[in-house]
Amino acid sequence: MSSEDHKTARSRFRRTNRTVASQVGARFARPDDDNSNSAQLPHSTKATVSSTPFGDVSLLSDDRNSSTNNDESEAWCGPFSVARQMINDREAAKRKLEESRRASTEQALGHHPLDQILAKSEKAKVLRENPSQSWKAVVSADDLMIKRNYYAKRRRRYENSRTSVKSLFSISRDFIVDNLECVEGLGDVDSNIRKALSLRIVETNKMDGEALKVIAEPGVEVLEIVDCARISEDVMATTLSTLVDTGLTALNLNYCGRCFCNKGVKAIIDSYERKTGILESLSIGGAYNITDIDVGKLLETLSTTLKSIEFKACPQLGMKFSEAVAQYNNLMELSLEDIPLTKSCLLRLATSKAASNLRSLSLVQVDEVDDDIIQSFLKSCGEKLEGLHLKHLRRISDVTLSNIRLHNTKNSLRSLSLSGLAQLTSAGLETLFTGEIEGMPNAPMLRELDLSESKSGTVTDEVITSAAKASSMKYSGSKEGVSNLGGLVFLNINGANNCTDKSLEVIAATCYSSLVELDASFCSLISDQGLGFLVSKVRDQFEVLHLWGCAQITDSFLDGHRRVRKGNTDSAEPLNIVGTWMKRMDKSGM
Repeated sequence: MSSEDHKTARSRFRRTNRTVASQVGARFARPDDDNSNSAQLPHSTKATVSSTPFGDVSLLSDDRNSSTNNDESEAWCGPFSVARQMINDREAAKRKLEESRRASTEQALGHHPLDQILAKSEKAKVLRENPSQSWKAVVSADDLMIKRNYYAKRRRRYENSRTSVKSLFSISRDFIVDNLECVEGLGDVDSNIRKALSLRIVETNKMDGEALKVIAEPGVEVLEIVDCARISEDVMATTLSTLVDTGLTALNLNYCGRCFCNKGVKAIIDSYERKTGILESLSIGGAYNITDIDVGKLLETLSTTLKSIEFKACPQLGMKFSEAVAQYNNLMELSLEDIPLTKSCLLRLATSKAASNLRSLSLVQVDEVDDDIIQSFLKSCGEKLEGLHLKHLRRISDVTLSNIRLHNTKNSLRSLSLSGLAQLTSAGLETLFTGEIEGMPNAPMLRELDLSESKSGTVTDEVITSAAKASSMKYSGSKEGVSNLGGLVFLNINGANNCTDKSLEVIAATCYSSLVELDASFCSLISDQGLGFLVSKVRDQFEVLHLWGCAQITDSFLDGHRRVRKGNTDSAEPLNIVGTWMKRMDKSGM
């Protein structure tokens, strides 16, 4: 074979490869084509049919010189590159075609004089249905200067949130705690001050026997220690004996498994035998060593004065405890958390004369509590009950919601917690708060409502709307209306992933003069507009807003709402927003 014949064969081979690559690339660009058509060689019949927008490259003339063929060979990068180029060109052509069609349509139809009026009417209708959409962030000159600098925004927000000067109380408290070993006593100070000092001592890990002597001086009326882990049993027994003799009225010990056992119980009982004390409130948490018999004896001794009982995480309580509580005549508050009582023990409590005078009932993580137990409690105290707190009870269903409304005949219920109740439904909650239902009392007019950690889809806009409206209603005989004095003071909808800005609009309309704290953490459908609208409408008594897990909330709200602190100006008290460090930056600015 001569050199000229060799060049001709090589050129024909290159053209064949390029044709096959083009046809394979066409299948990448057109996935809806029949995949059964395989690539054909250029000498076959089907090879003459173009498979690309550029025509069939096999029809190129054979008399191209070798240099042209070399350039084509170097430009080719495989079927994926060919397909990508074809797709790019196809999309560009499609956009151009749509633009030309739109232009021709507008030219044919022309502009109608009423188009602008209709557009304004539609916009006004949307704003009437969703007024939060009209909210705009308040932007200052400084905001415009640093709106692209995320770290400058964070630094300014942190500086604005800090109090410029520490209070005299904070300085004095910290000084006392730092020099606690030199303090012999506090003298005649209020119980709130002692509580604040106690908290600070616990925070600095200094709460031991010596610190207890400073806090629990003879004559103290309230002893509240949030962490007793470093206090010995003997020191606590001696302290309690002295305090009960000198007029202790409230005892609150948490994490007291080490210090509050048989000796502590005996010290209180011995003090009452010497002289009847005036202890009215007892709260014990984490006392894992205290026995059911000891608690029964303690409560029997305190039955003449005790009005509030709370036990948390005390695993040995049982029937002796229930029998002792059942004998009370003036018990007003009962709170049980993580207590392994049997159903018979709970029924003994629910049907006793002690339950008939209850004003507040709290049951948290008590596994045997079911609808029957709650119904028994409500039959005993439903007319007088002001606070009902049910949390993380796996046997509670919508039946309890019906019983709550049926037994609230005097509309005395003001605080309701239904947190972590997996069997509740949105229909049950909406029925609980619906205004008028024939044969049932009015919906509860609540001041505090906790619907956190409910099952997904349970807490909806309709539920919040019904609850907020019911809380703001006033009833006078057969008439009803909205009361300016009513409304929710505290609302927790943590985890309500079906609540939208509509809920915030209703809260702003019904609770504008009452709302103090709102927890909207992990509510993924609320937006900057909804929160900004709420803050703009609610008065300055609104103090705390929780927004953990709301990554959709941006700087547009955080730096643009009405209650942002602007330096050291004497404007309204800034809103305390908790949980905003986990969020997404608003890259578009304000």
